[in-house]
Amino acid sequence: QVVEDGLLLRRASSLEAMNRPGTCFVDTQARRIYVWTADGRPPSGHGMEYGGSALAIEFRGGVQYWRLSGFVLTGFRTTGIVIRDRSGGVEIDHMDISYIGAHRAGADLTSGYAVATYDTSGGNFIHHNNLHHTLAEAVHISQTGAGGDLYEDNEIHEAGDPAWLCDPPASRLRIGPGMILRGNRITVRGNRIYRNGHHGLILESDLKGSEGPAHPSENIVEGNVFAFNGGYGVYGDGKNGLAASSANVLRFNLFQGNNQARGGSSGEGGLRLAGNFRGTVLFSNYVLW
Repeated sequence: QVVEDGLLLRRASSLEAMNRPGTCFVDTQARRIYVWTADGRPPSGHGMEYGGSALAIEFRGGVQYWRLSGFVLTGFRTTGIVIRDRSGGVEIDHMDISYIGAHRAGADLTSGYAVATYDTSGGNFIHHNNLHHTLAEAVHISQTGAGGDLYEDNEIHEAGDPAWLCDPPASRLRIGPGMILRGNRITVRGNRIYRNGHHGLILESDLKGSEGPAHPSENIVEGNVFAFNGGYGVYGDGKNGLAASSANVLRFNLFQGNNQARGGSSGEGGLRLAGNFRGTVLFSNYVLW
């Protein structure tokens, strides 16, 4: 069930059957989704969703080389877009994905991502998207994927803000980082990551999560702006790793006004590596006071 601005679109049986506004067709062979909006404007001018689903769009079952561009996804309970189950080569661009998580009744309080990748075959390209207002991290990258993904030129902001939650606990703090990176051989380039409730980006080792042990390695984080986040701009959390996170490169990044949630901070919290890291390359990163 495809919903446009709260109204259900008629599901056509073929492309030829899309003979009037307010219809849609999913062509599995051509790997395309066709939408004829009710007013004829592009889908990017509307809020598109699948009813009250937990997530909006999932790539799974080994599908390869899809492109998803120009949609607005809002109001899902757990995730905007998921890539998993050996799927890969997926390109996601010019999307606006927001208000994912517990602002809706029945939401999963442990989730709330704009984009999440799990056991993907890799080679995904996530670029020129606006990812914001999520309960948890806006972007979640699991160590179960094959790597080789590129996240480039995205706006990632205001994750973990409780102001819009559905009956939030009075004690709830802003906890959502912009991005959690547990995977290997991932490139994060030219993004603007700002005003998130926790750290901008976490290189995270985690023994407690359902995805198993992680020690993110051989990742490149370059040319990004980390500004006005609640925690550090980049936080390397290697304390819980069985093995060292190694050969990560952080270069040409700009840090400004981070550690906003820390009382008395003057915004000096650009970068911190804590725990089991080795062979990390730090080069030409800049901090503005």
